[in-house]
Amino acid sequence: MITGGVDMAADPKRTALCSIDWVTGEIRLSNGPVDDDAIVALTHQAVMSGWDVPLGWPDAFVAAISEHHVGQPLAGPGASPTAQPDLGPPDGGHPVPERFPAGPDARRYLRYRLTDRRFAESGRWPLSVSTDLIGVPAMRAAALQQRLDGEGLLVDRSGTAGVIAETYPAGTLAAWGWPSRGYKGAAGREVRADLVARLIDSLPRLGLTGAVREALVVSDDRLDAFICALVARAVDTGRGTPPPPADLAVARREGWIHIASVIPTELITI
Repeated sequence: MITGGVDMAADPKRTALCSIDWVTGEIRLSNGPVDDDAIVALTHQAVMSGWDVPLGWPDAFVAAISEHHVGQPLAGPGASPTAQPDLGPPDGGHPVPERFPAGPDARRYLRYRLTDRRFAESGRWPLSVSTDLIGVPAMRAAALQQRLDGEGLLVDRSGTAGVIAETYPAGTLAAWGWPSRGYKGAAGREVRADLVARLIDSLPRLGLTGAVREALVVSDDRLDAFICALVARAVDTGRGTPPPPADLAVARREGWIHIASVIPTELITI
């Protein structure tokens, strides 16, 4: 059984892939630019792939921008771009205005999806797909989702079905109690070496050989892709972080962040 991981970037040169064969323990990592064909091929091969990229945009953002485009008043936070029934207070029981008032509190619903706001309850805000640069790789991911659907693969942005799930490597590291900041770039090499050492200790049955180990230490993109493949294993075996039933309809439009709900050692067992 193979799970895949994709550290998605708009630029193929900054994108990384990982596949883990949970029967043989073989780990394969990309070495060089990763084009769309490579991502699609991995997704066909794996039972589940974790993508480190938002799979959708906030409902309120989609509705507001659509109305703004045609000169209409901006829709409120409870608005749905697909004319669904009112979703009710989207966060902690706050009242939902009929129209979007000015101010930072209102704009929060334009910036952050429901999954982002839920995840922030852990103390860490994800990047905003509508206002941060993460939106550019999200555009690539949207086109890839359409392609996968056209090739007969089931795509469910909530990650509760289908072949892909949205993942957040740094959030998973934080959930494990491991270093989750400062591991990027040249300055983060020492932190990456520590993380890889922890992974080797936790996953002795996987082929974290010298070459694989070095590749993960050298590149934070490949390390993130590896963590995405671990989270894909968690999702596939029912140990991800799926949306609660009340949030499922929104998650299927906006996407939903999954992290591993178990420590790495437990991913070896089903």
